[in-house]
Amino acid sequence: MRLRRYRERHLALSLTLGLLISLAVPTALSAGETAVPPPARQGLSPQGQLRLHGDDTCPVCAMRPAKWAKFAAAIELTDERTYYFCSNGCMLRAWRHPERFLNAAPKDRLRPIAQTFFSGRSMDGREVIWVAGSEVMGPMGPAIVALESPGMANAFQERHGGRLQFKLDEMTDALWQTIKGRPAHP
Repeated sequence: MRLRRYRERHLALSLTLGLLISLAVPTALSAGETAVPPPARQGLSPQGQLRLHGDDTCPVCAMRPAKWAKFAAAIELTDERTYYFCSNGCMLRAWRHPERFLNAAPKDRLRPIAQTFFSGRSMDGREVIWVAGSEVMGPMGPAIVALESPGMANAFQERHGGRLQFKLDEMTDALWQTIKGRPAHP
């Protein structure tokens, strides 16, 4: 008898929870459309500085970049929409696959912005040296770190380790798989 009541309550609770979730989740997307959080409340400064707001959401993992300001990164699109990311790793995934994460074509990407590890300086992500596989932990686990020059990347690796250095134009799905040590999901 107890087991039957438990099952009935569990079923009622499951149905109620399912109904609440279905009301909260947006309806199905039309073909080719992806669910992307709204762009940042405020875009980059003219100098490329991030202007994070507590409500901005990372379009890759849904974390709040303002909570991880030291690790935050950005992508500005040609239509002036800006998206902030909780980490360089999330930004790199969106840069590689803007159609999935930003509902934008690759041609719509204007500039990726990363904050360098030692100085915190905002730089174009195409100009920095990236280091992956170090002991530095960010919001998504092992951080992919941006550095201003090859010399700084070498100094970083001496202090914190790191399996590889790369430039943004070298980022491929195969490299992502190497960095993460598992198959990449575009």
